[in-house]
Amino acid sequence: RECASLAYKIARSKTALDGLGKDLVADWKTKSAAVDADRRRIRQELDELGDNVRKPLTDWEDAEKARVAAHEAAIYELRESLAFYENGYSTSEELRVRLVWLENQPPRDWQEFAKRAADTLAEEIAKTKVALALTIDLEAAAAEAERLEREQAIQAQRERDALIAENARREAEAKAAALAEAEAKRAETARLEAIE
Repeated sequence: RECASLAYKIARSKTALDGLGKDLVADWKTKSAAVDADRRRIRQELDELGDNVRKPLTDWEDAEKARVAAHEAAIYELRESLAFYENGYSTSEELRVRLVWLENQPPRDWQEFAKRAADTLAEEIAKTKVALALTIDLEAAAAEAERLEREQAIQAQRERDALIAENARREAEAKAAALAEAEAKRAETARLEAIE
């Protein structure tokens, strides 16, 4: 009986202690949830505050990126349009237009890109002048080749016409000679018949 009574007391103590532990854990969880909520709120408020404090710097960085990108794009434009005639696809007229465009670039505040832009522009003007001179020479050579080809075609046609005319003259002379010979034979035959 004492054993049973002791076991009962132990079981009741266990249940009471377990209940106290559950109550304590529930209290901790409530407090922990409240602490987590406060932590989330504070973290969000500090993030917003940090973003607001950093906004002028972020805006400046974005503006700086845009400024640099605009200068890079303008320098690229000076180079980019050269690519279409490097493979010989442009006429001298197109190259003259490009040269005028390059030589008459509007003023621009290149800031720290000034030297690079000036070097690029000078290089592109030089390249365009070389390409223009080469293209003018190529166009002149092509025009001369075309002129010579036309002259050769005209000369060949004249020679064919002269040969046809010579052949026609010889044929006409041969027919006239044959006709004269036939006439002479006929006259001779008529004369001999008349003598007989």
